[in-house]
Amino acid sequence: MDLILTILGLILLVVGYFCLGMVAKFFLGWWILAFGLPILLIVGLTMDWIGAIAAVVGFFVLLHLNSEWQGCERYMALERRIDKAFYFSDT
Repeated sequence: MDLILTILGLILLVVGYFCLGMVAKFFLGWWILAFGLPILLIVGLTMDWIGAIAAVVGFFVLLHLNSEWQGCERYMALERRIDKAFYFSDT
C-alpha cells in the first residue's frame, strides 16, 4: 500500500509540475488581456452606451497590444526560459 501511495504521489508531483508550467506559460502570453478585461467589463457595464463602445474599442486595443507583446523578443526569451524550466521543448 505504501508503494502505491508513493507512486501516486510521484505521479501527482509530475502532473502538478506540468500544470504549473502550463499556467505560467498561459499567463505569460495573455497577462495583458487577463488584467485589462475586468476593467473593461466594469467600464462597459457602468457607463451606458458610451462605456459599452469604449469597452469594445478597448478590447480591440488590448488584443492588438497582446499581439504585439507575443511578437516581441522579450516575450520570446521568457517563453524559451519557461520551456526550458518545465521541459516543454523535449516533447
